[in-house]
Amino acid sequence: MREAKRKGTPIGPIALHALIHAVLVGVAVAAIARPDPMLLLGAVTVEFWTHMGIDWFRGRMSAQRPALADPGQPVFWTVLGLDQLAHGLVLVGIASLALI
Repeated sequence: MREAKRKGTPIGPIALHALIHAVLVGVAVAAIARPDPMLLLGAVTVEFWTHMGIDWFRGRMSAQRPALADPGQPVFWTVLGLDQLAHGLVLVGIASLALI
Protein backbone atom coordinates (compact mmCIF):
# COMPACT_ATOMS: atom_id res chain seq x y z
CA MET A 1 0.00 0.00 0.00
CA ARG A 2 2.73 2.44 0.94
CA GLU A 3 4.60 1.98 -2.33
CA ALA A 4 1.42 2.25 -4.39
CA LYS A 5 0.43 5.42 -2.54
CA ARG A 6 3.91 6.84 -3.13
CA LYS A 7 3.71 6.29 -6.90
CA GLY A 8 -0.06 6.49 -7.41
CA THR A 9 -0.07 3.05 -9.00
CA PRO A 10 -1.28 0.30 -9.01
CA ILE A 11 -4.73 1.42 -7.97
CA GLY A 12 -5.65 -1.84 -6.15
CA PRO A 13 -3.61 -1.23 -2.98
CA ILE A 14 -4.73 2.42 -2.92
CA ALA A 15 -8.35 1.29 -3.18
CA LEU A 16 -7.82 -1.24 -0.35
CA HIS A 17 -6.33 1.53 1.82
CA ALA A 18 -9.31 3.77 1.02
CA LEU A 19 -11.74 0.92 1.75
CA ILE A 20 -10.20 0.42 5.21
CA HIS A 21 -10.72 4.11 5.96
CA ALA A 22 -14.27 4.01 4.56
CA VAL A 23 -15.21 1.04 6.74
CA LEU A 24 -13.78 2.74 9.84
CA VAL A 25 -15.70 5.93 9.01
CA GLY A 26 -18.85 3.83 8.60
CA VAL A 27 -18.33 2.19 11.99
CA ALA A 28 -17.75 5.57 13.65
CA VAL A 29 -20.77 7.19 12.01
CA ALA A 30 -22.98 4.22 12.90
CA ALA A 31 -21.78 4.16 16.51
CA ILE A 32 -21.99 7.88 17.15
CA ALA A 33 -24.79 9.19 14.98
CA ARG A 34 -26.95 6.13 14.41
CA PRO A 35 -27.95 7.43 10.97
CA ASP A 36 -30.42 5.96 8.53
CA PRO A 37 -28.91 3.42 6.13
CA MET A 38 -28.73 5.85 3.20
CA LEU A 39 -26.75 8.39 5.23
CA LEU A 40 -24.39 5.65 6.36
CA LEU A 41 -23.95 4.43 2.78
CA GLY A 42 -23.33 8.00 1.65
CA ALA A 43 -20.69 8.57 4.31
CA VAL A 44 -18.85 5.37 3.42
CA THR A 45 -19.07 6.11 -0.31
CA VAL A 46 -17.83 9.69 0.04
CA GLU A 47 -14.94 8.62 2.29
CA PHE A 48 -13.90 5.82 -0.06
CA TRP A 49 -13.88 7.86 -3.27
CA THR A 50 -12.37 11.02 -1.82
CA HIS A 51 -9.70 9.12 0.12
CA MET A 52 -8.75 7.11 -2.93
CA GLY A 53 -8.72 10.20 -5.15
CA ILE A 54 -6.60 12.28 -2.79
CA ASP A 55 -4.05 9.49 -2.28
CA TRP A 56 -3.93 8.62 -5.99
CA PHE A 57 -3.46 12.28 -6.97
CA ARG A 58 -0.68 12.80 -4.44
CA GLY A 59 1.05 9.63 -5.59
CA ARG A 60 0.88 10.60 -9.25
CA MET A 61 2.22 14.08 -8.48
CA SER A 62 5.04 12.57 -6.40
CA ALA A 63 5.96 10.20 -9.23
CA GLN A 64 6.28 13.15 -11.60
CA ARG A 65 8.09 15.38 -9.10
CA PRO A 66 10.35 13.27 -6.83
CA ALA A 67 10.90 16.15 -4.36
CA LEU A 68 7.25 15.75 -3.32
CA ALA A 69 8.07 12.25 -2.01
CA ASP A 70 11.34 13.20 -0.29
CA PRO A 71 10.94 13.98 3.45
CA GLY A 72 14.24 15.88 3.23
CA GLN A 73 12.61 18.49 1.01
CA PRO A 74 10.45 21.26 2.52
CA VAL A 75 7.88 20.86 -0.26
CA PHE A 76 7.22 17.30 0.97
CA TRP A 77 5.89 18.66 4.26
CA THR A 78 3.75 21.25 2.54
CA VAL A 79 2.19 18.63 0.29
CA LEU A 80 1.73 16.24 3.22
CA GLY A 81 -0.03 18.99 5.16
CA LEU A 82 -2.34 19.75 2.23
CA ASP A 83 -3.04 16.03 1.82
CA GLN A 84 -3.99 15.69 5.48
CA LEU A 85 -6.03 18.91 5.36
CA ALA A 86 -8.03 17.53 2.44
CA HIS A 87 -8.66 14.24 4.29
CA GLY A 88 -9.63 16.17 7.43
CA LEU A 89 -12.06 18.44 5.58
CA VAL A 90 -13.81 15.41 4.12
CA LEU A 91 -14.18 13.94 7.61
CA VAL A 92 -15.50 17.24 8.98
CA GLY A 93 -18.05 17.31 6.15
CA ILE A 94 -19.15 13.74 6.84
CA ALA A 95 -19.42 14.45 10.58
CA SER A 96 -21.43 17.61 9.91
CA LEU A 97 -23.94 15.72 7.79
CA ALA A 98 -24.11 12.74 10.16
CA LEU A 99 -24.71 14.87 13.25
CA ILE A 100 -27.43 17.12 11.78
